Amino acid sequence: MMGHWYYRLGQWGLKDLAGWYYIFGCLDWNEKKYEKAAERFYTSFHLDRNREDALNWYWRAKERANA
Repeated sequence: MMGHWYYRLGQWGLKDLAGWYYIFGCLDWNEKKYEKAAERFYTSFHLDRNREDALNWYWRAKERANA
């Protein structure tokens, strides 16, 4: 299935978008907006399931938001 160029383009687009969400999550974390950061990390993980780091940061942000 990945032999078609449009699937490869879509996969690249999702990985790129996941990277942007991860970066925005990091910026929210630095501004102490933990709830928003958690949302962005969670979205990043769902866009690219290989981003285990985003899932770890999601849980850390959720803990900070609830504290």
